[in-house]
Amino acid sequence: MTTNVQTQAAQTAQTRKKMITEVFCEGIGKGWNISVKFMTPNIIMAFVLIKFLNHSGLMKILGDVFAPVMSLFGLPGEAAAAIIGAWLSIGGGVGIAAALFEGGLLNLTELAIVTPCLFIMGSQVQFLGRMLGVVGITNYPKELACLMTLPTVLGLCSLFVMNLALG
Repeated sequence: MTTNVQTQAAQTAQTRKKMITEVFCEGIGKGWNISVKFMTPNIIMAFVLIKFLNHSGLMKILGDVFAPVMSLFGLPGEAAAAIIGAWLSIGGGVGIAAALFEGGLLNLTELAIVTPCLFIMGSQVQFLGRMLGVVGITNYPKELACLMTLPTVLGLCSLFVMNLALG
């Protein structure tokens, strides 16, 4: 008899509606886990990478190599690091852009020019893995070319538009 009462109590507990505070707290917990497991490591990695590039002198070389292309968009060559980083991971790209701003390599206008590009073309490498592994794209050349090229082209177009708007 007690097992029936326990089973009935468990079923009642499962079917009752959750209070708004319970849903809110569960959402905060899930958001915290996403932040700690996925976003924060990318951002920390980006800051460490920028510090390494600055201290090793590689940032100057990177800036010199990409300066001609990036100047078309009103950006210093170093901004290419944020775009490349975002292509790998949005969080990493944002972290790199923040580190470049913190280090004085990007000003507010340049940060505003590059930010839409980071989000439009961000995480293409991660998405490629998902498209091949999870989604199971079979017509590789045609579909992958479109899925990988379109966000990159739109991201670069956003640099041009933002430069016109703010430059």
